[in-house]
Amino acid sequence: MVEMYKLMYESIKKLSSDNYDTWKPSISTILSAMLALKIVTGEEVEDDLPVGYCPANIAKRGSNEK
Repeated sequence: MVEMYKLMYESIKKLSSDNYDTWKPSISTILSAMLALKIVTGEEVEDDLPVGYCPANIAKRGSNEK
């Protein structure tokens, strides 16, 4: 039985020993949409976050990067 991780608009198969090649691009896309990919990969650290960190501030930061 394949376990799935359900998101608001999408679901992906949970990481297993045999699906890394398909899981990685899917989770990267999701984390990028959540503006969290750089945090997960270590490109951005807590010290880089704006004062008053909240999802609204992160969304503002993301829209300025485009």
